[in-house]
Amino acid sequence: MGETAVVSCLRPLYPLAERRAKQGVKDRGDIGGICPQLVIEVKHCPKRFEISEWLKEADREGVNDAALLTCVWFKLRGTTDAMDWPVMMRGRYFVELLKLWTGNYPTNVGHDENQVSLFQ
Repeated sequence: MGETAVVSCLRPLYPLAERRAKQGVKDRGDIGGICPQLVIEVKHCPKRFEISEWLKEADREGVNDAALLTCVWFKLRGTTDAMDWPVMMRGRYFVELLKLWTGNYPTNVGHDENQVSLFQ
């Protein structure tokens, strides 16, 4: 399934990547072992793209796992390599990743003390 393909492509960089067992209403996402604050929800060749529902599901699983970052990694028909599949996340998470990637992470300038940051 899709979860196995995602784990296979992550393992060279993250040897502890694993497919998680489903836990019903307490589900913590499909993939674990990357970092303690990340939830990955995987969708395998969906017939319909229900983006809003997928993001809500990832959000719920993120709460169950005490994660600060969630994403949905989904297979497109006609593709087999998970590295070619899209990954979707909320804009707030993407901006946090951009700040980390570009080194544009202010320390105290305009920082809202009530806002939790992913990487500080």
